[in-house]
Amino acid sequence: MTNIHEYARMRQRALDENHLITRFLHASNRLFSRAYHKVEVLTPCPLPREGPAIVICNHISSLDPFLIQGTSQRVIRWMMAKEYFDLPVAHTLCGMLGFIPVNRSGRDSESLKAGLRALAAGEVLGIFPEGRISPTRELLPFQPGLGVIAQRTGATIYPAALEGIPRNLSMVSAAAIPQTAKIFYGPPMTNSDRNKTFSADFRQAVQALQCQALAKTC
Repeated sequence: MTNIHEYARMRQRALDENHLITRFLHASNRLFSRAYHKVEVLTPCPLPREGPAIVICNHISSLDPFLIQGTSQRVIRWMMAKEYFDLPVAHTLCGMLGFIPVNRSGRDSESLKAGLRALAAGEVLGIFPEGRISPTRELLPFQPGLGVIAQRTGATIYPAALEGIPRNLSMVSAAAIPQTAKIFYGPPMTNSDRNKTFSADFRQAVQALQCQALAKTC
């Protein structure tokens, strides 16, 4: 099994978001998510054309990063559970695109540092703050890592919500079976929007968008 140090070396070899291969993979994923899986964007993706940003979203399936990426013009460096990197195809793609593996068994300072470096380099960081896929439509409590990253970097947060995909599918099944998902983006949350309870504010913003998405999918 690949260890965290090998993932770090993969991240160093990750392609720039304007690299020709990256752009090809990005275009292929847009076709995969928008044409094959019929992802409907109900509010436009508001990410800036350049500079650091953080996308946060509820987590409903292993397919989420690819569907959300398909709605964005920017390449998103997703923080993902380490076990997904151990799948043969995912290992190569995630390494090329600079995804960041997260060890969910305990405190993971390496993934936190990698996320901070991505933002310092002007990249877009993607985070599922719940830390795992919720078995129900109830939004799980947010993990503290998002608050730490937001506080240390001051990067603008872009909340989103995704609904419409069954929660009990494996990664292979979720990719192979055509889905019909809807995604809502909310207004950006900047430093001026924050107070001492900004982690709770982030969760409230995603929850409000989730309610809108559920209203469109039910």
